[in-house]
Amino acid sequence: MKRKKHGANHLSNYLDIHRKVLAVYQEGQETPRFYEEKFITQEYLQLTVDNVKIQTKRGNWIKIKIHKDIEVERIGKKPVAKVHGYTYHARYADEKMGGNILRYCSEHQHRPYHHKHIYKKDGKDFETIEIANDEFPHVNEFFDELIENY
Repeated sequence: MKRKKHGANHLSNYLDIHRKVLAVYQEGQETPRFYEEKFITQEYLQLTVDNVKIQTKRGNWIKIKIHKDIEVERIGKKPVAKVHGYTYHARYADEKMGGNILRYCSEHQHRPYHHKHIYKKDGKDFETIEIANDEFPHVNEFFDELIENY
């Protein structure tokens, strides 16, 4: 049986992975950003980070905002985390290059499915592509997509 890409993971491991990914992609930066890890309840955690800057292979600087809603279950002694909702948003740091680039979103009221917004050069108009339930990118895959293509 194929393992789910976004299956449940021990909370401590889940958070360690997210912290390490941010550290790796911001290595050498003077002011790296960190997730705000906020428990709304014992079963609901929000991870948010804004103004993460990465440089692409083309030399462009991109600012990224990530927001994740995490369900936390107490199974045995270790809490387990599973993504409930997310947005990954990227825009050019230099407004002369354009504005918004990409945004991945979980299902919500206006689009009840996982999807990706691909912005046109003006940074306002966009195309929306539906994504299969378990195929949205991990944060590192989102960073890699930006580094390679923008």
